[in-house]
Amino acid sequence: MARQPFGRKAVTAATIALTLVLAACSGGNGASTAPAGSAAALSGEIRVVHAWAGAEGDAFKQVVAGFSTANPGVKVTLVQVPFDDLNSQMIQQFSAGSPPDVVSVLPGLIHTLAKQDLLMPLDDVWDKWVSDSEYSASIRTIGSYSGHAYGVFFKGNVNALIWHRNDVLQQLGISDPSSWSDFTAALDKIKSGGKYAPFAVGAKDVWVPTQWSDAFLAKVAGADKFNGLIDGSVKWDDPDVVKAFQTFSDFVKSYFPSNALDIGFTDANCEWASQKKAVFQNQGAFVNLTTPANCGKDLDPKKDYTFFEMPAPNPAFSDVHFVSGDLFAVAKATKNPSAAKAFAEYLGSADAQAIWAKLGGFIAPNAKTDPSVYPTDNDRKAAKLFSQGTAVYDLDDAIGGQVQTVEREELKKLIQTHDVNAFIKAMVDASSGAGG
Repeated sequence: MARQPFGRKAVTAATIALTLVLAACSGGNGASTAPAGSAAALSGEIRVVHAWAGAEGDAFKQVVAGFSTANPGVKVTLVQVPFDDLNSQMIQQFSAGSPPDVVSVLPGLIHTLAKQDLLMPLDDVWDKWVSDSEYSASIRTIGSYSGHAYGVFFKGNVNALIWHRNDVLQQLGISDPSSWSDFTAALDKIKSGGKYAPFAVGAKDVWVPTQWSDAFLAKVAGADKFNGLIDGSVKWDDPDVVKAFQTFSDFVKSYFPSNALDIGFTDANCEWASQKKAVFQNQGAFVNLTTPANCGKDLDPKKDYTFFEMPAPNPAFSDVHFVSGDLFAVAKATKNPSAAKAFAEYLGSADAQAIWAKLGGFIAPNAKTDPSVYPTDNDRKAAKLFSQGTAVYDLDDAIGGQVQTVEREELKKLIQTHDVNAFIKAMVDASSGAGG
């Protein structure tokens, strides 16, 4: 995705909704003891860099307040950096030897900094989490580099969710498909009916095509090939990778609307949710929050709209889930390692994540988060998927750099031309130039 930190890429329009419920989410279980250390043991100051502003920034402050209440000896200074500037500023600060103690990161930045030995390994924290079934081993891998865990998940999102209105599906006589053949049969039925487009696609926003291609890559080629593209052990012209993009291109040719590249996410959101021009939208769990904010406050999650997970074209990979989200890492050069590590561990805890999860529209990655904290059934339904099976992380954000830029450009061309060979060649050239 063309990432702004999770939620900002598409949830900006929903910040009013966040503001309305922030007060109701204060207090409660948030003020839990930080997992590492104790209030008596932790002191000093830590500087935490994040990218959230407005209502999202206020929500993050509530999460931080939980740590501060339990650890009054630690002064937490929050520094907000616009997401578009975050990577470049952090690379500069880390390289200069003056990094923040804790920083919001995506996997691509984790790999860049860990490769230079600039991050604190958190293997002991992750050993405990995986042992306690708070996280899966595949989630751990997302924030790891060269066998060591550096990133702590804080906010999560499950992608490849096929959103739809309940009344439209009922009118069409279509039920949630349990297989790829059932899914394409439903799409063919919609096409032949002529009243609706099968999908609304907002590919004018550069991150939207990656929502599609990542889903096909995960569910056709599988997790090992997906992750291999990230670490360079698999090449873009690998036969399974080529097959995944060919399957995607064939799907585009059959079921994408003619305006796919002409409208953005918000317009596509409303084409199915309120205008009833299309039946489906392939997007992440955050759509549960954006739909009422973008398309009508009277739209009720679960009652009016819900989702099913996109079936796998290759049934061997039906348990592979495509996720994304925000992570944090600790600088190896921190002058307060105990407090910085404790803060990161707190962010990865169920108690901390429950504070923001109450707002809805995102997933608390910690599997021990009480499902009752989620405001809607749709949120709870998506949360179950996050911790199931094998997780792979948003490919372009995990790779980053020039390869990410090229992929976004080439995916738009692929949607226009259906030329899979040209796409693969461009990606081979880009990854070779980047050392992949």
